[in-house]
Amino acid sequence: MLPASSIRQEFIYKLVPAFGVLVFLFSYFVFTLIENKIYDDIKTDLEHTAEIVVAKEDLYNNTILRNFEISYKENYTITTFINKKMKTKQYSLKELDNRSFYSITYPINQEKNYFVIVEKDITDMQKLLESIGKIIIFLNMLAIVFIGAFSYVLSKILAKPISKLTHQLSLMDEESLKKLNRREFPDEFRPLAQTLNSLISKIDGHIKYQKELFIGLAHELKTPLAVIKTKNSVGLMKKREPEKYIEILQANNKVIDEMNKMTSSILDIGRAEFEQLAPNKRVDITKILEEKAKDYKLLIENQKRKFSIEITPYEVECLAGEILIGHILQNFIQNAVKFTPEGKTITLRTDFRDKVYTIEVIDEGCGISESIDPFAPFIRQGDKQGVGLGLFLAKNAANAMNAEVGLKNREEAQGSIAYLKLHC
Repeated sequence: MLPASSIRQEFIYKLVPAFGVLVFLFSYFVFTLIENKIYDDIKTDLEHTAEIVVAKEDLYNNTILRNFEISYKENYTITTFINKKMKTKQYSLKELDNRSFYSITYPINQEKNYFVIVEKDITDMQKLLESIGKIIIFLNMLAIVFIGAFSYVLSKILAKPISKLTHQLSLMDEESLKKLNRREFPDEFRPLAQTLNSLISKIDGHIKYQKELFIGLAHELKTPLAVIKTKNSVGLMKKREPEKYIEILQANNKVIDEMNKMTSSILDIGRAEFEQLAPNKRVDITKILEEKAKDYKLLIENQKRKFSIEITPYEVECLAGEILIGHILQNFIQNAVKFTPEGKTITLRTDFRDKVYTIEVIDEGCGISESIDPFAPFIRQGDKQGVGLGLFLAKNAANAMNAEVGLKNREEAQGSIAYLKLHC
């Protein structure tokens, strides 16, 4: 017994009545054809017999003033009448003493209103039609049972790929995420398998990043706490001047300030992940960048750097999140300001080709080391201050938009290029 919410049960409930109606209509059509064929043959036979009677019998002798009946052959009865107005042949069916008779009224002489009636006993034909009808009804009942069994088996076959998907997904956990083999499924289910593979990749990447984040967080918090404890222990080893205690407390406060920055960055991660749950919508990327560039210009020039804007002049709409784009660009700009020396130039440049909108933030800094992953959490470049979560957040935001982010060294000059590619 299938559950009420089963897709297989719904399939069976729809398929059985549909096929049942189809079988009924087909049976009715076949029976009607058989019945019409039998009656057409009877009509043809009666008409042929009437023509023979008219041609061979003397129906215009002295007995025309009375009715008479002659036996022409077995199962036929021929009767002639006069003084009846009739211009065309007519057919009729009558029941008498549990027997069926089919007759033709055939004109002999329309001027004198003579006509002949040829009647045939079709009881056997009627019984044959009744038997055929009963057989068809019985076959219909068998067909309904067969259709029910066929629908059940067919629904099981059609649901097999779903059961296979469910089984493979049930075997997965955070330690054994494995992509589905699309070739193992029918063509209709391959897009679903591809979608699930994309989801699995995102989950796998998210789990890896979360592990890296937690490991890095534990390490980053453990170090400053150890520093604070060490300084406090050293300060308590012997009695010191008040100024020395003040120095120790001030040093500890600096470490605490760094921990506060780290805590704020962790909160930013939580807010960013919440924003990633919001659905993407079609937005004008060029318009967003033009508005953001005004704020970036003030920020960069206040830091005594130059800012060059090379934004594509035409409108381009992409499916993205406006807030997420803002987070990514803000991290790119902050890193560019951090590594670009005073008086140098930071460039915001865009390009649109092959339905891919590319946003680049170009700096004139020291470049990046190819031996590290700049998008991993708590990764710092050089001796610059910071928690090392900015690009990590940018990567997660890009993943939420199915976009691509990257960081590479410039080829023509010193510096690096941070880029975001949106598929429009």
